[in-house]
Amino acid sequence: MDHNPPASKECVLRDLLDRHAREQPDMIFTVFDDGTEVSWSEMHLLVRRTAAGLQALGVGQGDHVLSWLPNGLDALRLWFALNYIGAVFMPLNLDYRGRLLEHAIGLSDARLLVAARHRDPFVQSLRAGRLQKLGALGLADEVAPGQWRLAEDLRATLTQMGERGDIIRTMQRELTARSRAAAPADHVVHDSGAPLAEPLVGRIVMRGLADEFADRHF
Repeated sequence: MDHNPPASKECVLRDLLDRHAREQPDMIFTVFDDGTEVSWSEMHLLVRRTAAGLQALGVGQGDHVLSWLPNGLDALRLWFALNYIGAVFMPLNLDYRGRLLEHAIGLSDARLLVAARHRDPFVQSLRAGRLQKLGALGLADEVAPGQWRLAEDLRATLTQMGERGDIIRTMQRELTARSRAAAPADHVVHDSGAPLAEPLVGRIVMRGLADEFADRHF
């Protein structure tokens, strides 16, 4: 075990970025595949601006933020900006679609999703359509034109969607919420024809809509 850990300026991303931008501002920090060069001072400015924008959207220390961005400068500055404010960067596979995408978002417990605006209008319209689908499902809210925030109760909404049509799971949830769930050893099968059988009496604990399209209730 190392009892002499390095100073924060040597290992903490925020401190490293601040120090290098101050000591060697014009030195090249990174070069991308298309030849774009970014110096320490330029990266520092991009990261601070992005961090300020994230904080303005309510992102703080410990918050999870999904990145639906291809590899490049935007993804890098988002990653650094989230580190800069102590939030958690969570990259999302760009190939995810449909239920797999919904599942990944639900597991993320994310406060925000950052996606790229594609230069191809057709691709951009597809991405906008996916965000609107999330909004229709109650999984995201459009806080401003083109800006979406994942719903705070996203996980609960996905859970309810997964249980739709499953009457057994619905009964278990409602009974558990009312502290009426019985232990497996206490379960019995009622047989009205058995000797000494007593009438089975119960009461309604919950009524709801199981399928709004088929008008099925429980």
